[in-house]
Amino acid sequence: MSGFPVFWQRNVGVLIPVPINTAVSGDIIIQPAVVLASTKLYRLILLFGGATNITFKDGAIALSGPLPFVANGTIVLDFSGDPWYIGSLNTNFIINSSNAVQISGTAWIVVSG
Repeated sequence: MSGFPVFWQRNVGVLIPVPINTAVSGDIIIQPAVVLASTKLYRLILLFGGATNITFKDGAIALSGPLPFVANGTIVLDFSGDPWYIGSLNTNFIINSSNAVQISGTAWIVVSG
């Protein structure tokens, strides 16, 4: 049998684009806490103007280890049907930057209960 692979789609909800344009160090709140809801990150593109370490966080809890990036580095997390990161109920979804460098891009999230 030949042909193209068939990909199925999940009903993930409405992907909300969140623009990211910052040059601060520390916690960058991508989605503030919503009562009885969690944040799911489905897509992401970030470009870094300088060297920094990025950590994805669910409130105070790290969801990743520190990911090192060099100046003009990029991260792309493409849509796969499954979220890359899932936050817990009632918490901020955060990207933490170790250095005050320009970070630009977009995160596509779903906020649901």
